[in-house]
Amino acid sequence: MNKVTLPFMTFEYKKPIVYINFNQAVLVDEKMIMEMIEFRHKLVNNKPHLVLTTFNAAVEFTPEARKVGATNNPNSIAHAVVVKWLGQRLVTDSYKQIEKPSYPLGIFADENEAEKWLLSHLN
Repeated sequence: MNKVTLPFMTFEYKKPIVYINFNQAVLVDEKMIMEMIEFRHKLVNNKPHLVLTTFNAAVEFTPEARKVGATNNPNSIAHAVVVKWLGQRLVTDSYKQIEKPSYPLGIFADENEAEKWLLSHLN
């Protein structure tokens, strides 16, 4: 299993990166983020990995989901977020500053730059 498709997003594992693409607007709650983390860990067999999330739609996270996302990712080496709109950049930057995730988090407008940054965290 290298790909999981949900109604609002896809997960695809191309070693060493898990690509997460949000394709529809959604409000992510604590239960949903726990399921997303579980899908991701199944894709990588619970091994350390990099994550690249692309927001192609307006996605919001409840406060509880943000906390879980910041603290419940023991196998995340680093996480890059590709944003398309200024509002997404501001929300992601706020998340980074307030929740202080336990892994390096980079915010990018370009997927190639995000991949380069992620791969720099492998060693």
